[in-house]
Amino acid sequence: MKIFFNDNQPIDLSSETDMIDFCRSHSIGFTDLITSVDDADVTNLEHVETIHSVKDIDLEKFEEINWNTDRIIEYLELNNTTKVYFTLLSSDRRSLFSREIEAIELEARRINVKTYRLHSPTGMGLGIGSPQLNKLVRRWSASSSLPLIDTELYPYSLTNSGNKPKVDKQLGTNDLFLDHIVIESVYELSISRTGKAQLIDLRNEKELKVLPTLINIIVPLVQIKYGLVINLNASNGNSPKNTRTLAKEVLVLYRDLLNL
Repeated sequence: MKIFFNDNQPIDLSSETDMIDFCRSHSIGFTDLITSVDDADVTNLEHVETIHSVKDIDLEKFEEINWNTDRIIEYLELNNTTKVYFTLLSSDRRSLFSREIEAIELEARRINVKTYRLHSPTGMGLGIGSPQLNKLVRRWSASSSLPLIDTELYPYSLTNSGNKPKVDKQLGTNDLFLDHIVIESVYELSISRTGKAQLIDLRNEKELKVLPTLINIIVPLVQIKYGLVINLNASNGNSPKNTRTLAKEVLVLYRDLLNL
């Protein structure tokens, strides 16, 4: 979290006091969705491994899960909370976490508290090393109202056998994605310094064809959900907008919608 706040004060990550002071100075609070699992036995190795897997299918083996949902909702109602972040991106309604998150999101909307879903801080599914950190940092930066950071400080690079950093073959120097936004917690739209656009489906980490997805899914969604019309034709009205133009317009529009 420190990288999002231009906070140059050193923090000892092993110091509870340092961590609490940092959170207080930036008005940050943390809590868990689950307070306890009463039918889990800490002396049963199988139970311990099941809990630590943090997989829905494993947690569903227990029947006495105490959820923190009501207390979180009560806190939102009684305190001057402005934003809530969930470190779970999944929109799978079958997930036992999703139903609790959706209950909080529903109440938050009622009392005008903005909610955001972030990729898990474990970086699961994003690779390893520097590529993983780069992807995680820019996803957190793009999908929320956290202050934007300089993602060039966290380059998408691999290390060769000579221990010298090199740019991954997937991304040339001019194609590093410097501008990003997460759309409806489902799509990540990125634009490089050269104007190249990339669209990723965050549910399966697959790269999508940018123009067809924008035209057939995202632009109609914007009109239905927000009542905003994006003209698909260029200013002369005689030709359709190209991928770069439409992608940039969608990115700017969503940034305005999220007040980023």
